[in-house]
Parts: sequence; structure tokens; C-alpha cells
Amino acid sequence: MSGAPPAQQVGGDFYDAFPVSAEEYCVVIGDVSGKGVPAALFMVRTMTLLRTELLKDKPIEEALRTLNGVLCEGNSTC
Repeated sequence: MSGAPPAQQVGGDFYDAFPVSAEEYCVVIGDVSGKGVPAALFMVRTMTLLRTELLKDKPIEEALRTLNGVLCEGNSTC
């Protein structure tokens, strides 16, 4: 720990697992440890959008293409 007050630090591991069909599950793991609050919020947004796209019963390639496009919108670093 760097000595900063706890309110200024954010944990960096996010994970989720959910069914996308009767035979398939999606497992998502994200590590933004040490990257700060903006990275943590971006990861949560990414995981939420991924779940939303995959539950639309799309092929994974299409879901990931859509996810990438949405995440790049308004993000100058893409």
C-alpha cells in the first residue's frame, strides 16, 4: 500500500461468469490493479456491455466487434 487514504485506492480484479446458451458460459476476467478509478470504471463498463451483447444471442465475433466499436466511441485513446 502506498500510504494514500483508502478512499483514493481501488481494487483491480473484476470477474464474472454467466450462461450465454444452454451449453455455453462466458467467463470474464479483468485486471486494472494499480491503474486508478478511471480504469476500474472502464472495466466495469466493458464487462456490462459484453454481457449485454452476448445475451442478444449473437455470434461471439459480432458481439466483440460491436463491443469494441462502442468502447472506442468518444475514447480518444481507443
